Amino acid sequence: MEVARYDLIVAGGGPAGTSAAITAARLGARVLLLEQGQFPRHRVCGEFVSAESIETLRQLLSHMPHGLDLIERAPKISRTRMFLQGTSVEIPVLASASIPRYDMDAALWSAAKNAGVDCRDGVTVESILSNGEFQAATSIGAFIAAAAIATTGRWSKLRHPVAKPKAKKLIGLKAHFREANPSLSTDLYFFPGGYCGVQPIDANTVNAAALVRADLATDLSTVFQLNSQLAKRTRVWEPVTDLVTTAPLIYAEPEPERDDLLFAGDAAGFIDPFAGDGISLALRTGAAAAQAAMHSITGRVSAAEAARTYRRRYEQQFLPAFRAAAQARWLLGCPRPLPQFALQLLRFPKIARYVFARTRALDAA
Repeated sequence: MEVARYDLIVAGGGPAGTSAAITAARLGARVLLLEQGQFPRHRVCGEFVSAESIETLRQLLSHMPHGLDLIERAPKISRTRMFLQGTSVEIPVLASASIPRYDMDAALWSAAKNAGVDCRDGVTVESILSNGEFQAATSIGAFIAAAAIATTGRWSKLRHPVAKPKAKKLIGLKAHFREANPSLSTDLYFFPGGYCGVQPIDANTVNAAALVRADLATDLSTVFQLNSQLAKRTRVWEPVTDLVTTAPLIYAEPEPERDDLLFAGDAAGFIDPFAGDGISLALRTGAAAAQAAMHSITGRVSAAEAARTYRRRYEQQFLPAFRAAAQARWLLGCPRPLPQFALQLLRFPKIARYVFARTRALDAA
């Protein structure tokens, strides 16, 4: 039986995978996109699309009128509010958007099909091996391509296993709730052992997404009681969706490539959710990986050189945001009163702009 051949295989159909697939297809590549699950679906996510990535998302959905409508009708976020043990601060931010992953992922999947990508869901990718060309073993058979990108999430079996941390296990929780006229802001409620982010997804609904130690809470109702201001706000909330969970959440040094296989999105590195750069990094690293892969697909360079080029770009453009977020995570975990003092410093506009800029991926040179 003849094995199907493509220019590029992309494993994983989330924002990073669809971004990579659409980018490569528009550059002329024959692309196979494989996704284990099916769309639409809810994911544990803050639903925050930062100002830096709105234009990227717009370009990816440019041939899909309903996709562009998704961006236009999304609540526009203009400020961030932080609450920590009685201390609060409000910071203006560049106009961002709040778009549920349930809608965005499905729109990007449709956009990939529209771009000519061979999209297949319900397919598990078991392995991708490189031996002059890339061979993908999947639940529906084998495929071969000149290049491959893995965007299969933070526990991807395609990358080296991440060592389990010695600290307490972290889990992610998310659900939508009914709230009348929510503030057009991203609200971060911190507490010892985690935090919860709240922001509107329409005129009467909010998304609540938390990262918390598993020994403190395993449901959002318990999380809400860990911050007094959040507990007060949520008393009148009514659930709209079922709880979605993910675990464990593990921080590790990003790995953008291995054995010439490129990684993007959470498969390359998991950034602290409070940084608000997760979706942006997924879209932008996916596109960057596709651009690097095209150099080897067209024969301009070897797969090894394309991987090295992508690694250099990743380390220059994206890695600084991970390291800045890790520093902020360390600071928030310090004993009182250091976190409160740090939060108060954000009242100064120049300091706030500097801190937020450091947790954002850099623009391409």
